Amino acid sequence: MEGRQRADKWGTIGPPKSAAGAREIPMAPIVVNVLREWKLACPKGELGLVFPNGKGKVQSYPNLLRRGFAPLMVAAGLVDERGAPRFGLHDLRHAAASLFIESPKFTPKRLQALMGHSSIQMTYDTYGHLFPQPASDQEAMAAIEAGLLGAVR
Repeated sequence: MEGRQRADKWGTIGPPKSAAGAREIPMAPIVVNVLREWKLACPKGELGLVFPNGKGKVQSYPNLLRRGFAPLMVAAGLVDERGAPRFGLHDLRHAAASLFIESPKFTPKRLQALMGHSSIQMTYDTYGHLFPQPASDQEAMAAIEAGLLGAVR
């Protein structure tokens, strides 16, 4: 089984939660290559999953964290004062959104599509504070004025 689907917390595979969730997820070439290599080495199952459990079935979220992500965080030294991982999987989503916002190549509407948000309102409500802001509204107005009057002169 391949395509645009997700597994819920009970291990049931189905469609994305919303129409906006059915999307292409762009990946850096190194990520694509690592995933291809892993797909060849990972446990096989009738579902053809990239991250299956040992029997080829849907991996549970707690196991994914405990056996994969948490040890990775510890090995990278990304731990708190108790030695616990500082980040969760969902933090990666927010980190990616932050990096997209920093790039001039990703507009807010493109970010909406990449994040699978059903509306631009959801994108702005979640990430609006990260978009570049002028030091002041007056500074922004002065820049607009200079652009307009500079074109006339």
